[in-house]
Amino acid sequence: MPRFNTLAVERTLTSNLAGGEAYSESPKLELVSLVLASFVQDQFYRSTDETSNRLAELIERVGPEFSTGLALYARWEFGLRSISHMMAAYIARQHHGHPGIRRFMAQIGRRPDDLTETVAFYLSKWGKPLPNCFKYGMMQGLTRFNRYQLAKYRQADKKVKLVDLVNLFHPKPTISNQDALGLLVKGNLRVEDTWEAKLSAAGKDATAKAKVWADLLAEKQLGYFAALRNARNIVDQAPDAIPALCALLTNQELIHKSLVMPFRFITAMQAVAQHQGNRQVLGALTSALDISLENVPKLAGRTLVAVDTSGSMTQGDGKPAQMAGLFGAALWRTNDCDMVTFADKAVVPVLIPGDSVLSLAKAIFDCNHGGTNLRAVFEWMHKPYQRVVLLSDMQVWVGHDTPTPLWSAYKQRTGCNPALFSWDVSGYGTLQFPERQVYALAGFSDKVFDLMKLLESDREAMIHAVETYQGPNLRTEIETDEANINPTV
Repeated sequence: MPRFNTLAVERTLTSNLAGGEAYSESPKLELVSLVLASFVQDQFYRSTDETSNRLAELIERVGPEFSTGLALYARWEFGLRSISHMMAAYIARQHHGHPGIRRFMAQIGRRPDDLTETVAFYLSKWGKPLPNCFKYGMMQGLTRFNRYQLAKYRQADKKVKLVDLVNLFHPKPTISNQDALGLLVKGNLRVEDTWEAKLSAAGKDATAKAKVWADLLAEKQLGYFAALRNARNIVDQAPDAIPALCALLTNQELIHKSLVMPFRFITAMQAVAQHQGNRQVLGALTSALDISLENVPKLAGRTLVAVDTSGSMTQGDGKPAQMAGLFGAALWRTNDCDMVTFADKAVVPVLIPGDSVLSLAKAIFDCNHGGTNLRAVFEWMHKPYQRVVLLSDMQVWVGHDTPTPLWSAYKQRTGCNPALFSWDVSGYGTLQFPERQVYALAGFSDKVFDLMKLLESDREAMIHAVETYQGPNLRTEIETDEANINPTV
């Protein structure tokens, strides 16, 4: 029996967190998947601390160039905050001697509170002293912000305040912030023209509060995300301003500029519906969600979309299920698609053409729950497709073995060789097929659709997008209305 020249069989490299067979991702792909699908909170199969520890390990493995590019990409292109703060701290800690870290630390803050959050995470993890590259980058970053931004994000009620950073890093004053820095240090910096300040001044006077909301909407002084977060308050406190609110919520340009994650529209709908729901506003939010997911590529040929509806997708906050349902529905509505869901078995949901993305997503998750049996999909498939799009947390365990033999059998009996898109909605770090055989996607932003267009010609499009990312154009980006940026992700 030969000992060295063994059979050329591609073997399973690992097990997933559910105990099933799986294939490992390359360090770069695993890091991209973890970052773009992370909300820095406990998941069904992994705690926040475990996510943090794995993040540190991968940053060390892939090196500073890729890590810094990904952190900037996550913050400036995907609008992700907490995970970019953690990355910045780990990068500064692990790669403080690298010459590019100073510039990276100066760029990572899209808003002043990005800097306070990054410092807070670093101090909670390691305490003082801070690396010199960290301090220099923070100092440079602080100089970019003007009076309005410094006042709006003072973080006066937080453990790490903006004034603490000014006292610690001593930023050089500029024309736009010289007076503000001095007032901040003295405790006298205030902003009177923010929507928060105007509402606070109105106090409990219902008439005055209604007028503030109406004026803010009429004068276009309310950022998109602020309007989304306060939709219920506006319905309750300023019913006459509802038409203006609906016009703002359905503004296509603002929706795509805001970097609002699709699930935020669902959160706003739930808030409005639970508290004297307004039909006009709910309709506007439904339309806004459709607009946010309209950047779907038109794919040639027939596509199968397979959505994981197992228990691990729906437990906890349910974000993996929400995103898989929404993105799967958007693909189905836009392309020549079949839809199948899988849990214990494969089920074809009843979807009605012309329905909203939200209605389609609900129909997808209403019909099939239980374990995670991806094998059932390939046993069910009976006609040829040009591509298969799999939306899952990849924690397949029913049948234990990976479904690669069933995938090969499907191709043989149909005579087709589809592209296989593997869309990771949780970032756990494993695949159901070898990486070289799939087009890997991850993340909850509609930006993923841009990458999807490239994948069939570039199998490593996600990794290449990070490697070629040049970072933000700070001269123009910093002047944008930062109230539109998602403040909690």
